[in-house]
Parts: sequence; structure tokens; C-alpha cells
Amino acid sequence: MRKDKKDLYRFLGAEKFQKVVFYLEKMKYEIIERFFPNIKNSYEKISDKRFQKKLKKEPIENQYLLLVEHQNQKLVFRKELTYRQNRNYHYNENYPTKFIKYLEWNKRLHIKGMKKDTVVLIGTVVFTLLLGNPLPLVSAVLILKNAISLIIDFECVNLQNYNLCRFQKKETYALLEKIEEKKREENLEKLRESIQPVSKVVTNQVELPSVNQVVNEISTLEQTRQLLEYAKAQYQYMKNAEEQRRR
Repeated sequence: MRKDKKDLYRFLGAEKFQKVVFYLEKMKYEIIERFFPNIKNSYEKISDKRFQKKLKKEPIENQYLLLVEHQNQKLVFRKELTYRQNRNYHYNENYPTKFIKYLEWNKRLHIKGMKKDTVVLIGTVVFTLLLGNPLPLVSAVLILKNAISLIIDFECVNLQNYNLCRFQKKETYALLEKIEEKKREENLEKLRESIQPVSKVVTNQVELPSVNQVVNEISTLEQTRQLLEYAKAQYQYMKNAEEQRRR
């Protein structure tokens, strides 16, 4: 039954639409690189201002966790720019269940969009029929705009259904949870000595630290070795991603 559904989603254009999504993603980062080279600084400056306002309304016991989340969001944005990949478009073997949750959230979002598009379309048509189309240009624009939006929302829902077919089975999800926990433990083991000093400098200020600030917190050879190994792994990942984009 699940295979039949996957075939249906494929027939409705899931794989073709996914290619369109990845093409638009590629174009997005090419435009950012060419026309908005300072977007990272602008994003972080705006984020820091919003964080400072939000911080004033939070009780003291919540402020550290709020800072950690704030810094994580900025790091994720930097990762997007570096890898040229939207955070939720690509499967991350370290956090497979997060990818599934994103698919489910995105599906709900576009279902709401489909409902809204349908209501506007029906409302516009009824309004036009009842009043004899007093504003033909406005009606035509509204109908065209929402028809296109409805198609896009439908294809987004169809694509998420197609991707969810691979993960939603209870046994599969349970296995992914185990894999995620194992990966987390392996990463903690690989970086056990360097996590504390890096975390300390990241959460010691609102602005993300510079490379020199991070290096200054490293005090042992083991911490240095672990960070170098991590940097090599990330470089290899970026190299592989770049090769895939060129294919």
C-alpha cells in the first residue's frame, strides 16, 4: 500500500518538483553570493537586536537557554551559507528525526495554504458571478495568482508525502531514533574534550566569537586534535556537496 502511495506521489510530479526546488535553492545561494555578500552580518545584527529585546522580557532562569538557542540559530544560518543548502531541505544523518518533523510541519503549512487559496478562488469567482465582474482585471489577477499558489502548495504537500513515505513507518522511525542517539553519542565522544571550551566562548557573549577567540580557549593537544578532525570532516562534506552540485 505504501509503495502504491509513493508511486501516486511520483505520478503527481513529486520527483520533478523536487528538482525544481533544488534548482531554486541553487539559484538562491548564487544570488546571495553575488548581490548580498554581507547578508550574514546583517542577519546576525538584526537577530542580536531582537534577542536583546526578548531577553528583557524573560526571567533570569530562562536567559541562558534563550542565549543558547539564539546562538544555535545564527550558527545554522552560517552553515546554510557555507554549504549553500537550506537547513530543512536535506537529510542530515546526524538528526534524521528532525528532518521528518520538518516534513510534517511543512506539509501542514502548505495544507493551510491550499485551504486559503481555495477559499480566495471560490470567493473571487462567486463575487464575479454575482456582481457581473465589475473589476475584471482585479478578478483575473486574483484568480491567476491564487491558482498558481494552489498548484505550488499542492506540489509541496505531494512532495512531502513522497518523502514521508520513506520515514513514517513506525519501525523505521524507531530505527532512526536509535541511529540518531548513536550518532549523538559518537559525536560527543569524538569532541568530548573540546565541547566545553568552545561552548563556553560561544555562550559568553551575544555576538558569535571569532576564530581567534575560539582558538584562545583551546588549552590542550587533545582539544586541538579533536577540532582539527572535526574541521577535516566538515571540509570533506563540503567538498562532496560541491561535487554533487556540479553533476
